[in-house]
Amino acid sequence: MSLLPKIEAPLYTTKLPISELTIKFRPYNVKEQKLLAMAKESSDTDSLVDTILQIEQNCCLSDVDISELPLTDVEYFLYQLRARSDSELLE
Repeated sequence: MSLLPKIEAPLYTTKLPISELTIKFRPYNVKEQKLLAMAKESSDTDSLVDTILQIEQNCCLSDVDISELPLTDVEYFLYQLRARSDSELLE
C-alpha cells in the first residue's frame, strides 16, 4: 500500500493580548478561504461569525476553545491568521 505524501504547512505561534495564551496555528488553506469569502458575501452576520470561529478553530493547533475567548482575542487571532495565510501585508 503506497502512502500519499503529507503536505506540511508552516506553523506559527502568537500570544493573545487579553487572555495572554500562547497558541500555535497553521495558515488557512484554500477551502477555508473560500468558506470565508462565501460567508462574507452573505448578509447574515451570525453566519459570518460562526464561519470565522470555525476557521479559527480548524487552524488552531493548541488545545483552546476559540468560542470561549474574549472578542478582542478572537479578532487579534483573525488578523494574525490572515496575515500568515494571504500575505504579510494587510490592507
